[in-house]
Amino acid sequence: MDHLSYYKSINSIPVVDLFDLKKEELIKQRKKFYFNLGLTINNLKDREVLEVCAGTGYNALFLSEIFKVKSITCLDNNPSSIKSIKSNLMKVKNK
Repeated sequence: MDHLSYYKSINSIPVVDLFDLKKEELIKQRKKFYFNLGLTINNLKDREVLEVCAGTGYNALFLSEIFKVKSITCLDNNPSSIKSIKSNLMKVKNK
């Protein structure tokens, strides 16, 4: 069984639970992640972003709120992920 089929069969998302960390820690973690990739706020501000395998949508939420991207399109093939993405991104106001 491939990993996506496994996660579909248990109705789960293969990511860390966002509630395991405080929001400040998550923001610090994401900033460090992008810094290690050589990307800063200035690289992504007002840009359009495509995120593949978006999981819970937390990364998209971070990019919208902290990096101020213009828009973000999230793709995922896991129905549980899509449900989570929709739920988490309902909080984001469209520009």
